[in-house]
Amino acid sequence: MRTEEHTLESVVMQGIVASTFPRNPVPLLLFFLQTVFDFSRPHFRAMNSNLVVEMIDGGFTLGSLIAGAILRFQSYMFLFFILAVVNGACLFLTVPLAGKKKP
Repeated sequence: MRTEEHTLESVVMQGIVASTFPRNPVPLLLFFLQTVFDFSRPHFRAMNSNLVVEMIDGGFTLGSLIAGAILRFQSYMFLFFILAVVNGACLFLTVPLAGKKKP
């Protein structure tokens, strides 16, 4: 069992470090798994970690299919606009979680 406490600042710093590897997504994926594990209640940790793996796999599969369908009828500029809107929505929905404490 881990005894170290992760503050919001340390989690953000780990995310910044993990995102500096653009050709290798493994550090970023491990960062997501670690963050979900650390902020989950003990009896939900296994289920939440498995759900993150499923979301990552689904994102790789469905993201490629959806982007291909968008590019079939639209331009790259439209695709990047859609991605910017989705990222903004995710950021907007994540902000309320910043002040929560770990269980």
